[in-house]
Order: sequence, then C-alpha cells, then structure tokens
Amino acid sequence: MKKTLLVLGALVVISAMASGQSVTSRGIGLPQAAKNAAPLSIPPGCNPCLWYAGDFDPGNPNAAALGNTNSTWGPFKSQTWVPFIPASDGNPLHKHVLISSVTFNELTTTPDTNPPADFAGMTYGFRTGVLAGSGGKLGKKGICPATSVTYTGDSPFGYNEFSYTCDLSLKPVKVAVGTIAWVNVLPTFTVSNIGFLSDAVDVQANNQFGWSDDFYNSFFDSASFGYNFAPATTFGPGYSQFAVAIAGTYVL
Repeated sequence: MKKTLLVLGALVVISAMASGQSVTSRGIGLPQAAKNAAPLSIPPGCNPCLWYAGDFDPGNPNAAALGNTNSTWGPFKSQTWVPFIPASDGNPLHKHVLISSVTFNELTTTPDTNPPADFAGMTYGFRTGVLAGSGGKLGKKGICPATSVTYTGDSPFGYNEFSYTCDLSLKPVKVAVGTIAWVNVLPTFTVSNIGFLSDAVDVQANNQFGWSDDFYNSFFDSASFGYNFAPATTFGPGYSQFAVAIAGTYVL
C-alpha cells in the first residue's frame, strides 16, 4: 500500500501539477519516455574528479529517477543514499581520499533551464554500514558550506536536469581507500519545486569515470512516505545506480 501511494500519489501527482503535464510512473516519480538526450559530460563541479557514476540515459527502457528532495513547501522530504568505494590510485602511501565536493544530478520540476528560483541550499551526509531497514552509522553531515547549480543540457520527461554540487573544500571529508560508504546531497526548495535523483542504469554509463560503480546497493529513506532505508531497487529496475560524482584528492 505504501509503495502504491508513493508511486501514484503525492510525489507523482504534485510533479505532474508543477510541470503542467500528465505523468505516468515506473517507480517513485518519473515515467520512461524521454523528450531529448543531449550529449553530457562529467559535472563541472567535480574537480578534480575522482568518480562519476555516469549520465542519465533517456533511451534506456529502465530510465527513471528517484525522489531526493527537501521541499519545505509540502511533506515531500526524501533521501536517496548512494554507495561509493574509493579505489587506490596505485600509491601505497595514499590510504585515504579527502572529498572536496559531491554532485547529484537531479531532474527538477522547473519551468525552464534556469536554476530553480526557490533553491535554498543543500545538506549533506555520509554513512557506513547501511542495510535494508537500517541507516547504519551516520558520519560527517551538515549544511553545505557552498553550493552550485548547473543545467546539464538534458530535459528528459519534460523536466530539466541540473547538477547540484555541495562544495566541501572548506571542511573536506576523509574516507579510507577500499571501504564502502553511502552519500547523500539533499537540495532544499521553498516554493514549488521537487527534485528526483537521475539514475545511471547503463553498464557502462556514458561518461562514467574513475572508481567502479557499486550497483544494486542504494537506499531510499523517507519518513514522509513511511520508508526506512528501503533498497532503491524495491521501486523498479532503473534504480540500480545513480548519477553521482565525487571530487577530491588522495592523502596519507
């Protein structure tokens, strides 16, 4: 019942109203047919880029996007937590990465390709030990010290896709090489918009870069809709991986 409500109810209906069009859904928010597929690249906020899971592919029959939004104008807070595993750069002295930014590519219910006028910043968080029904251990978290929003050039489903970058260069996050962690960047909207995290379902996704992707291991958490770290794949085959990028440097 909860899944049916989420798929056919508030998030999708509000999204359809915001974009002024009829929307059907394969999963939590968005349909399968796409309007156009512009050639994309690694998000500009990922510099120096260590990992990019790859682009959204509207031509894939499982293309989808999962709710990841703090829309304070309504009860639409949901988070998608995406795994990453820092790989070695080949230097045995480099046992950690110092993460300086995280980018989430999101389909957003904006009327045009300008950054959403009601964007009010982002929060970020890192977790370890996430399992179905359990958020594991919450590590570094907070308000992003600086942010940027860039149109990717793609407008699938009639929505506009933006790269939301959380700049952590003032307080970078240290993660050990070879360990698995989960990251979330959550855009806040104050008036009318909703964001959906773009998937990167292709193997290998266009423009995938750096570390290997960790498929089938993302989680969806939303008290608003009664989900407690549900496997993202609960909502459909398109949610096996997402368009996320991490920048940083290797350190001791």
